[in-house]
Amino acid sequence: MVTVQLYGTSYSTCTKRVWAAAREIGVEVKVIPVNLGNSAHKESSYIDNYHPFGIIPVLEDEDGTKIYESRAIARYLIAKYAPESPLLPNASNPKAYGLLEQAASVDYSAFDPPASSLAYEKLFGPMRGLTVDDELVKKYIVLRPLRLPTCFTYLTAL
Repeated sequence: MVTVQLYGTSYSTCTKRVWAAAREIGVEVKVIPVNLGNSAHKESSYIDNYHPFGIIPVLEDEDGTKIYESRAIARYLIAKYAPESPLLPNASNPKAYGLLEQAASVDYSAFDPPASSLAYEKLFGPMRGLTVDDELVKKYIVLRPLRLPTCFTYLTAL
């Protein structure tokens, strides 16, 4: 079994996004903890060697390849270790590929911003001693039916 190193934290949704995709294709992930509390991700050594914007997660593959940004990491892992997997449709199937790109765009632009803000307000803020702002929470929770195509891709695992 392949084992990759993932610089991040166990409570990071972005780290978990990569872990879920890797698990789905049978790739073992060794999480290398990055202490966000002491801003280890903002130190020049981290920025110079791992992520130019000082963010987690960062993947280091067995061959030394480094990829950052959770969605890019997930796609890289699937493309490299499970290229025939339906999790990442090949561009030779325009419909499946287009639906994946559509779902990825919805995730990145419409779903993730309020979901990340909600996670910060309810989880990460209190971890830092901040009080939950219930009005903000109400703003981020919008209950309406989603009419998205049903297909299982790496996005489903997120």
